[in-house]
Amino acid sequence: MDCRKAISIAVRYDVDVWEDFWARPGVFDFEPLPLGVIVTVAGTGSECNGGAVITNEELKIKTGRDYPQCNPKFALLDPTYTYSVPKKQMVSGGFDILSHIMEIYFSEPNEDNVSDNISKALMQGVIRNLRAAI
Repeated sequence: MDCRKAISIAVRYDVDVWEDFWARPGVFDFEPLPLGVIVTVAGTGSECNGGAVITNEELKIKTGRDYPQCNPKFALLDPTYTYSVPKKQMVSGGFDILSHIMEIYFSEPNEDNVSDNISKALMQGVIRNLRAAI
């Protein structure tokens, strides 16, 4: 999905997209090519935002950018698409999901709140379903 976001920027950007977009922070005002995504791996969350991480193999640089204009216009989510994913990748996706939930759970405020209860339920659900899947 991140590669598709990078391509949607490059096809509409008339200059060196690496130098002028990915390697330099700043505000840009142009519309990338609209995109939709089909989710095949659980855990990335890339279908929900305009963020992308790409690597310039030639320069050996990995960088990320959040560009809200790259938010997918639609996302197709069908859990059966994940059935062919190797077990190792499925476990990695599960731990990615858990780490994001834990970020919320262990952040301020420290007292009990509704989001802590939601986080606990989500973590239990991820663990239960990950066990069933593998």
